[in-house]
Amino acid sequence: MKKNDSKGYYEILGLSPTATAAEIKKAYHLKAKELHPDKNPTKNTTRKFQHLQEAFHVLKNPTLRAQYDSLSFKHDTQSGETETYQYTRAYHPYGYTNKQPVTCFKCGSLTAQPRYVVFFEVKSFLSWSIKKPLEGIFCSKCACMVSVKASLVTWGFGWWGLFPWGVLWSMQALITNLSGGIRPPNVNARILGQQASYFKKAGNVMLAKAVTQDALFEAEKVLSNPILLYQTPPYFLNGEPQVDSLEEFKSFYESLKDLDASISLKAPRRLKNQWGFFNRVFLVQLFVLIIILSILSEIFR
Repeated sequence: MKKNDSKGYYEILGLSPTATAAEIKKAYHLKAKELHPDKNPTKNTTRKFQHLQEAFHVLKNPTLRAQYDSLSFKHDTQSGETETYQYTRAYHPYGYTNKQPVTCFKCGSLTAQPRYVVFFEVKSFLSWSIKKPLEGIFCSKCACMVSVKASLVTWGFGWWGLFPWGVLWSMQALITNLSGGIRPPNVNARILGQQASYFKKAGNVMLAKAVTQDALFEAEKVLSNPILLYQTPPYFLNGEPQVDSLEEFKSFYESLKDLDASISLKAPRRLKNQWGFFNRVFLVQLFVLIIILSILSEIFR
């Protein structure tokens, strides 16, 4: 594996860390044709293809690429050896190893309750309207900031496009943002499972137990309503959404139960849910809505 390539992103593209943006894009398209599962029905290339998508998602973005190239740290293993691995800003729930905690896409903080969430902002002008998803894995504080930004942009610029799309998309975006965004439970169950596994390995069994309980709660939403597996928004993995089969998700659920059973505590703690209905995102959005409506009522009085 090349230097500054802790997750093999340059390696799978066949490039060096000094590759230009154009070289990365060209290599990605060539490799995608080679590894796409539809092109390889007799070979199991799905994992490599997902790794390729993950690599391109990071390396095409100058900020994420800079983080990938520079933000690594050393971890002492039980054997006494030191291995270096990437402490990556989280951007996608699939493909993590148990060595890596999931961190907030925006601030990089390590929290017990990160969530994959999608907000929307709408911009319009006369004959066009654009509804843009703002997605990522966020801590609740950063999710609040992203949602407010998206709503303020929509309030200011979303209504002025070709009727009725500017108006309809703006209303949809504002309602979605007010309700806390789209948070697919199958994706978030996997994120929390990853987080719980990390906390257990780090020796924080109390927190690991609490996060495992949250992961089970999210997973059970899916098992009680399997249609949720197929409603995950396709805004991640570069437009190629990862879809769990029901059997795969049941297997993941069993692994969560095994993790929960392996952490025996007489009085496990419960985490305060930062993503409940009356959460920080909802309350701040509601406050912004009240202010805007008050201003509009004064203007049109």
